[in-house]
Amino acid sequence: MKKSVSLNPGESKVVGFTFTPTEAKTYSVLVNGLAGSFIASEVPLPAEFAYVSAIRQTTYYTSAHGRSNELAVRVEIDIRNIGGVPGKCTVRVERSLFMDTPVGDRYFDWRDTGWKEGLLSATLQPGEVVTFWDNCRRHIDSPRVYWEKLRFNGSPGVSDWVYEI
Repeated sequence: MKKSVSLNPGESKVVGFTFTPTEAKTYSVLVNGLAGSFIASEVPLPAEFAYVSAIRQTTYYTSAHGRSNELAVRVEIDIRNIGGVPGKCTVRVERSLFMDTPVGDRYFDWRDTGWKEGLLSATLQPGEVVTFWDNCRRHIDSPRVYWEKLRFNGSPGVSDWVYEI
């Protein structure tokens, strides 16, 4: 890039240059015999999260909530920061029930389980994978409830769902 300015004796003008680098490298600058340089670097991608596993589940019995031998499920999923900077990822576990009702079988809408006993929020470094999880007490304590579906929803979007066993 070359720019010329003509001046009369004793006159001065402010001259500005704008240059947008097209690649990350060191650029040299020469202005009327004065040399300099600057380094253009790539801007890292913002934090972005992706599910990198299917939902895993483990069924077990617990007495932790005031009911002896209550059936519970631990669900977990792996999430990776695919961005270029650290970032906070937050998810929640949601459920949907399939029930036999007086007006016929139906699904409930997806709803937050509300349990929040596990790891549902973490700061991930670029490339880091963290297992997010929660414990879910079985809602199937009524003869009218056939099964539940569970899924994760949050920073990476909505995961695939799994039947609670």
